[in-house]
Amino acid sequence: MAMKRDLDALLGAESARPAIRRGQGMRLSTELHPAAAPPPPAAHPDTPPEPAREKVKRVNREYKLRKDLVTACKQIAQEQGRDIDEIIEDALVAYLARLQHD
Repeated sequence: MAMKRDLDALLGAESARPAIRRGQGMRLSTELHPAAAPPPPAAHPDTPPEPAREKVKRVNREYKLRKDLVTACKQIAQEQGRDIDEIIEDALVAYLARLQHD
């Protein structure tokens, strides 16, 4: 079995390791040409502006709901372009208001 020094002798003394050089690193394309940055996409003219969401503190809870109710809420949310959380929240608010008036 050949040893490393035997291989070095066969290869010659000129096979010294090259020095490691550091590259330029990563750059964003906007750093190179600041004027070439694309403008932000404009909203479609037929799209209504997105309503501002309320800044209400919400808690994360785990509840088990019937599958058919969740499916119906998901369909309503998709039709209205809203989150399912908003749909369920609106339903609870309406239910609680109805209880208070009875």
